[in-house]
Amino acid sequence: MKTLNKLLVIAGAVGCGGDGPCIVPPCAFPAAFTVAIKSATGLPLNGFVRETDEAGAVLRTTDCSFDGCIVGQGPGTYHLVIGREGFASKQMTLIVNGREGGRCSCTTAETQHLEVTLVFVPTSSVGISTRGANIQATSEESEAIR
Repeated sequence: MKTLNKLLVIAGAVGCGGDGPCIVPPCAFPAAFTVAIKSATGLPLNGFVRETDEAGAVLRTTDCSFDGCIVGQGPGTYHLVIGREGFASKQMTLIVNGREGGRCSCTTAETQHLEVTLVFVPTSSVGISTRGANIQATSEESEAIR
């Protein structure tokens, strides 16, 4: 099997040396990032990764499961917003190195592995109860309530 693989690589390299047709081997997906989102306590979270342009306009959104996700398609500069509802999102700009494919070659990317920690942001509508609370109103407030 190793000999066959070596012969295929040599044949591909020789075939791409001239102006004639070449056969491009199957190319691996040039993933820019793998992203894992976790909480401040270390538990995995599902969420999203938004790729934006420099002005912040959304180009595409990738859903991330508890197992993570794959984002990006090759080398370049990426503006990312990583988040989940109820948590503070994180923004970052990252550069992925690699090589654009040519007529007889595959696009490659040096895949970066990101582990992003998001912090829970409590809101006033979550878990607030006044049951059993000792609430007193001033006389003016009492008149307004009546």
